[in-house]
Amino acid sequence: MSLYLASASSGQRFKIYKDFSVKDWNIEGFNPLEGQTMMMEFIPDNSLPSVVEADFWATIEEDVIDRTLTFKVVDREALEYIPYILKLKIHSLDNATFNIQPSPFASALDWYNWSRILRKMKKLEYRRTFVITSEGQYIMKTCCPSLNNIPDAAEAGFYKKLSSLQEKANMEVRPPHQITSHLNKIVADIEENSKEKSSEVIKQEVELLEKNFNVPKSTIVSVELKFENKIIPRRLIFEHQGWFNYSSFKFEFNDSEQKADWNNKVKTQGEFQLGVHGRTFDPLDFFNHLIRLKSEGEFNIFNMIEKLIEIKSEELPTVKTNIQIKFLAPKGIVQEIRVIIEEADEDYNIMEKLLGEENFIEAIPHFEKFHLHEENLAYGYALNGQYEEAINLADKLIRRDLSSVAHMTKGLALVGKHEYSLAYEAYLLGVNACTAEWYPVARDNLLKFIDLKNIELTDQLQKVVDLLSIKKAPLKLKQNCYCGSKKKFKKCHAKVTTN
Repeated sequence: MSLYLASASSGQRFKIYKDFSVKDWNIEGFNPLEGQTMMMEFIPDNSLPSVVEADFWATIEEDVIDRTLTFKVVDREALEYIPYILKLKIHSLDNATFNIQPSPFASALDWYNWSRILRKMKKLEYRRTFVITSEGQYIMKTCCPSLNNIPDAAEAGFYKKLSSLQEKANMEVRPPHQITSHLNKIVADIEENSKEKSSEVIKQEVELLEKNFNVPKSTIVSVELKFENKIIPRRLIFEHQGWFNYSSFKFEFNDSEQKADWNNKVKTQGEFQLGVHGRTFDPLDFFNHLIRLKSEGEFNIFNMIEKLIEIKSEELPTVKTNIQIKFLAPKGIVQEIRVIIEEADEDYNIMEKLLGEENFIEAIPHFEKFHLHEENLAYGYALNGQYEEAINLADKLIRRDLSSVAHMTKGLALVGKHEYSLAYEAYLLGVNACTAEWYPVARDNLLKFIDLKNIELTDQLQKVVDLLSIKKAPLKLKQNCYCGSKKKFKKCHAKVTTN
């Protein structure tokens, strides 16, 4: 019979005709069923994945009557209400390992239930253990899972007393990371004397007790592989002590408002988002490489991502993977960093191709879609005859950064509107403020534009061409303004532009 079972586990379906005595255990007891030449059919459950390694946010549902235990994989939203992290590795249909642990948001009651259930599992008190999705689909079924790191009786007793105090005080309590004999005695004393005290008094004592727990701040890093129509979410979960230090990012801002906003985020640990393009691996390979790095002992997600996006070829590959890194606002003492790995949008590669070909007009919708390359977008507007859009966007870029090459685009759009005097003023400010290599590109672009739009080269327009025909170093803000007002540049035309 063992031979047949091995075949079933390998994916084969077969039938056996033989005399059987069938025994069925249920909640009503033992019911024998006997017959002659009965047929028994073995059908492998092909709905289970062959190989899966991932972490899940999970809840635990215990059926005491039927002696079953269900770990239910739940959505990551409202993470503070999800008490457990399930770490699962399915090697094959009949070989899997898993571990369940409390999340940083787990309360004393959650910890007590966890310790109680694991101790029952160790004693084989459950007939069946299931892992299911939020839609009820089975991920794993087992009878007697092997477990490591089972809480001992002393730990379970501590969590039980603390959860009792939590209920009496009507407040959530986070257990300490380390249970000392001193803390154990304090909890036992408070719990023992709690019968004679009001819930308000107990709450005050528990709040004071929590200060002795000294639970440190922590960061949860949740890495999610995002696929359409996925049955089982793939996720890696890391937990680190402390919050991520935003000041370690060496961002530079030309815009004073952006700089002030960032400094406020550093101070308040506020929300922000980063985007990274992966050109080396597709999403699945990228995720599997993260698993490998984790198994090798690497736990810094940013170091891991940096290794995996490193380009080792001279030619820049197309983007295969998008990585979104969201720093969420802390909830209590826990901050979450959510990393989403998904397939790259092919439009991004199209945009890069058009940009490399300097086909700015066709690239306009792609620039708009991704909110990227705004200087090139403004130039594309000007070439496409969208002069007002070009001028408005150029003004925005100049207000953000006085040294922007957008001065040249604004001048070009004003030439398209035949407003040559205003175009000259825009270009004049540009040659004095722009730090980019505008010479001789700005002049060449203007001459091509004049030819493309069949614009007559008047004396006024020739003056603009002559201005762009002489290379000039940009003025420093403390130098006298180019207009001859004898004011400092920052107090004159630079000030008017940036306000």
